[in-house]
Amino acid sequence: MHGHGNNRGPIADRARRLLTDYFTGMTEAQRQNLLADAFFGLRHDPREGLPASGSAADFASLCVTHLLAFGCTDGRCHALSRLLTTIRERKGSDPHEDYIDLPLELDPPCKLPCRHEELAHLETLLVDCRGKAAKYSSLSGVARCAGSFLPVPDLQDQDDIALLRHFRRHAGAPPQPPTNTRDYRHILTAFENVPRAVLLGQPGGGKSTTLCRLAADRAAAALECPGAPLPILVNLGAWTGGETFGTFLAEQTQSIGDTIDALAAAQRLILLLDGLNEISMAHRAAKAKAIREYLTYPLRRAFPVVVACRGDDYDGDLDLGLDTLTIQPLSPQRVHEVLVHWMKRADPISGETRADALFWQLAGDPALASVCVTWVAAGADEELFWTASSIPNNVSDKTSDADDALWVRHVRDPKGLLRLVANPFMLNMLYLVWRARGGVLPRDRGDLFDLFVEILLDREGLVVADPVEASAPVSFTSDGERLLAGLTGLAWTMQGRRIAEVGVEGADLGVLTVVERTEALEALGGAPCGELLLKKALN
Repeated sequence: MHGHGNNRGPIADRARRLLTDYFTGMTEAQRQNLLADAFFGLRHDPREGLPASGSAADFASLCVTHLLAFGCTDGRCHALSRLLTTIRERKGSDPHEDYIDLPLELDPPCKLPCRHEELAHLETLLVDCRGKAAKYSSLSGVARCAGSFLPVPDLQDQDDIALLRHFRRHAGAPPQPPTNTRDYRHILTAFENVPRAVLLGQPGGGKSTTLCRLAADRAAAALECPGAPLPILVNLGAWTGGETFGTFLAEQTQSIGDTIDALAAAQRLILLLDGLNEISMAHRAAKAKAIREYLTYPLRRAFPVVVACRGDDYDGDLDLGLDTLTIQPLSPQRVHEVLVHWMKRADPISGETRADALFWQLAGDPALASVCVTWVAAGADEELFWTASSIPNNVSDKTSDADDALWVRHVRDPKGLLRLVANPFMLNMLYLVWRARGGVLPRDRGDLFDLFVEILLDREGLVVADPVEASAPVSFTSDGERLLAGLTGLAWTMQGRRIAEVGVEGADLGVLTVVERTEALEALGGAPCGELLLKKALN
């Protein structure tokens, strides 16, 4: 410790003068009682190697040297600060100003987590995020100043697949249509340039997994570099009580929860908040206001923060006044890129050919591939092929009537599978189903969900196979039937609550995605069977 407080000399010299004056005239027993008052009950007691003998000046010098070297103690307090504070309390009124100033200089580093605590937090965070982060396909997006994980067991992609659009938010200004935007293809690049933002997207669009990807990336960096910023990832849907936002954060991050303010002041905090829209309607205004106030408090204005929210919900009470990064739906070209990347990794020789075949199946007809080639040869680019509202004249001169009919029937089809998989979650789900069914695509959204559920239940051993006819309708075990019935009931409960909170008339009901664990258990038949079924449903 060699800091200089208020330019009045080194901490050691100032502390030595205070202690020498205080120790003068004290007996050895009195010194021992003082040390006991200051350090009794600590897990790591600094009194060892601190004999209470010698002159006042010698004992003061020994205390200062020993306690400065000892450093921080329990309760985020410096050892020397504890001794000075104990003496100040004994002295009562009008203590020397250094009894107040020196602890203020000694304690701040102790408010930060020690390296052991940092490592424990980071390792826990990585355990929670690593699986999702490894399966991440990042999303491009749009930023407005003020990623996506694909949970496929053998897909370990960390490349961006969608678009993040950044919109700038001017201080104090209400939301307005953007006048200029910037697009990012990589969430990590966007985060470097837009460190305080709300991440917007539709359900299944990749918000939560993008936050998890950020958390995992920053956690890995902090593991390698002591002193690096620490990511903290918290789901706001869990904030169901009446505690303050700061208390909620601390409780959700127990290992380093009491160091969050110190990390923020030291610019070593990265706060990642998921599920802003999952805060209950009854408390939404008050809690969003609390978050805004927390983020704009002077000591916390500098640290990075990304808050995920369903795009359709981000207005009114939920508007935090931050820039936004909006996850855009996957374009057909991006879907094609993702499929090629996934399948080439699994099969370097023929993976790209298989990906091409799957993509044009999704588009509606393999014959569309040659139609697209004709469009490009006629001077149109591939983006126009997918986005045009009608066939350009220069293209129609080169295409046949059959080509044009095929394009209209499939590319302009609002219910086509290619439009469905513009949502990353849907793309992942469809890919799982396609693999499990040996390359057969679902007919529509409903068929996709039915087949996806069958796959998950089969994974858990809850499907009864027909021993004679493989193509016979799927049946489920009794546990499988109970799980389906329980999940259906839970879904109705969640939707009913959303209706009750938002109201029906003219409202976008959206999706309620968080319920209390006890409520989920009750819907699934109660413990212990409910615990088993809930575990199966969540894994």
